[in-house]
Amino acid sequence: MFPIKKLGDSFNRMENAVSIFGMCAGLVLIFVNVVARYIFLKPIAEIEEIIVIVLAWAIIVGFSIDLGDKSHICMDVVYDAIKSEKVRRGLDLFAYLVGALYSGFIAFYGYQAVALQHKTGRVYPVTEIPRWIAYLIIVLVGVAMLGRYIVFLVKFFKGKKEEK
Repeated sequence: MFPIKKLGDSFNRMENAVSIFGMCAGLVLIFVNVVARYIFLKPIAEIEEIIVIVLAWAIIVGFSIDLGDKSHICMDVVYDAIKSEKVRRGLDLFAYLVGALYSGFIAFYGYQAVALQHKTGRVYPVTEIPRWIAYLIIVLVGVAMLGRYIVFLVKFFKGKKEEK
């Protein structure tokens, strides 16, 4: 049998590493640019573009991490007010299906944005980094979130109780 739990744990560690590395790298680059700007009076223009890309990747990966940890904002007050387990399960199913659909849209339209940026050959003006690289995270996180919703749906149909 395929070790799906081990794969999921490895995926979680990879997501956390990307997010932590991105946030740390972004903070170091910001610090370096502040020192360059205010102490040496020579800001580094390339760093500005790299900071935006690195921090955007780190933050957007956080969306998938939060989904996996079930730490997104939810309507606990409404959910807790519902006493019927059948209605709660119906709400869970609806939320998982809408989430999966939304994640699929993110991945699909993210892919279209990447393809357009690649086709037009647009680059950042100072570093000349291709813009499609920055947009690629949208596709990756859309796919990652879709994968998480599929796992939620499989657990749902297997009858495993989800902890909130």
